Amino acid sequence: MTSTNNTTTHSSASTAQKRQRAHTLTAGDQDTADGPSSSKRTRPDPYFTLPEPTTRYITLYFQLFRFKRVFRVVEVPLNYTFANLHTLIQFLFGWSGAHLHEMEVFDRVLLYKTRKGEIRNCGRAPKYQIEFYWEHPEYPHREVFLKGNEPIWRVSTRRAQTWGFDDEDVVGTRVARDREVTLGEVWNVDDEQNLSKTTGGVSSNEEIAIKYHYDFGASWEVHISCNDDNLFLERAEPSNLPYIRKANGAPPMEDVCETGPLESEPHKKLLPGVFYSKDVFARYCAHEMYSFAAENKLDIYTEAEASERRAEEQRKQKERAQAWNEENENSISDEEENGGSDEEEA
Repeated sequence: MTSTNNTTTHSSASTAQKRQRAHTLTAGDQDTADGPSSSKRTRPDPYFTLPEPTTRYITLYFQLFRFKRVFRVVEVPLNYTFANLHTLIQFLFGWSGAHLHEMEVFDRVLLYKTRKGEIRNCGRAPKYQIEFYWEHPEYPHREVFLKGNEPIWRVSTRRAQTWGFDDEDVVGTRVARDREVTLGEVWNVDDEQNLSKTTGGVSSNEEIAIKYHYDFGASWEVHISCNDDNLFLERAEPSNLPYIRKANGAPPMEDVCETGPLESEPHKKLLPGVFYSKDVFARYCAHEMYSFAAENKLDIYTEAEASERRAEEQRKQKERAQAWNEENENSISDEEENGGSDEEEA
């Protein structure tokens, strides 16, 4: 019981430090593909810099894969880059951003009927495979081979690295950089101009979805699909902030090997009222507020509260170290006394 409480306090207190350190390193890598740049330090962080205000929004459904009823319905600006999307997901689910992540954009998406928001099947066949079997229409299993699970885009923090071949030429998947592509390039008000149909596919907006992978060791996965109603919105006033329409639950605690005895079931975790505030994500991007998936809730707290928690954790660490030292000294004293008694008896 005590061990679990200590783990929770430590994780919550260090979330702010982990998130800032992770994105400082990521932002520092932004010029790696082009060589070093003297202006690297003066460039804004693409993960925490919001785009220009817009009136064009899309309503997306964020489902934590394998965890029923842990979801978010959010109105997101269409000019958000995938870097902005990454930061938004970290805020929505209370993660620290301290691990690697990647996103994949799929068409031919089929969702589960009984597990809302989770992807059942998706993807297209590799490009070389499609071309080969298209040239042999009499092949008996042609339709089977035309199916596959390859994404249209694979989006990560860096540009593609190739070893003698290009994924886009062989497989048909474009490897894109997260700060260079936007949601408006994936879903389009004109259904004929969405990412699937402009890359040779036939899928509608509703048949396109994103898989967000985070922490490849723990394998967190969020499926992002079109919401059932009011997909595209035109706001009266321009904005660059998301609007959380509906949400439930929160993930298990990050970087905790085993679920502690005090941790609630994910779908029963509570969400604070500030989570729905209009400006909370702007303050999150300014490092004024933090989001943390705690034992029984999604915890939203300020920088001042984070400093207090760090100070409290340091105080507890000193107390634990002092108690250990005292216990160790007492143990040594007892051994010396017992050793002296044995010598006298001898």
